[in-house]
Parts: sequence; structure tokens; C-alpha cells
Amino acid sequence: MPQQIEVRDSGGKLLGYFIPADPDAAVPYAKLRKLFDRDELKKRKKRARNDPGRTLDQIMDRLHRREKDR
Repeated sequence: MPQQIEVRDSGGKLLGYFIPADPDAAVPYAKLRKLFDRDELKKRKKRARNDPGRTLDQIMDRLHRREKDR
């Protein structure tokens, strides 16, 4: 596993940490992109803009109903 490196400004103030990428854990993005239809993603994004969403209570109720139906 790559070592964590502290990143500091010129005054020595800690800005954060950098962890170099592990080449063995690289995600094959080209293969993943092929799994998604860009037009479908655009359509869903457009539809989501017009959807007011759900409250947490509504989501939990739906999940509980699904659980009972099993």
C-alpha cells in the first residue's frame, strides 16, 4: 500500500494528505463507461430536475413495505 504523504504550504501549515495511487487497484474506467448509456443518463438527469424528491419518511416507508412483501 502506498505511503501517506503530508502536504504543507511554504509556511509549514498542513494542507492535507496525499496518498499515491496504487497501480494494481486502478479502476478500468474505459470498461466501466461501456456499461452506461450516455443518452439514458441524460434522460434520467433531465427527469430528476423535475422531480421534487422524497422525504426520509417516505423512503423508509417504501423500504419497510418492500421488506414485508418478501
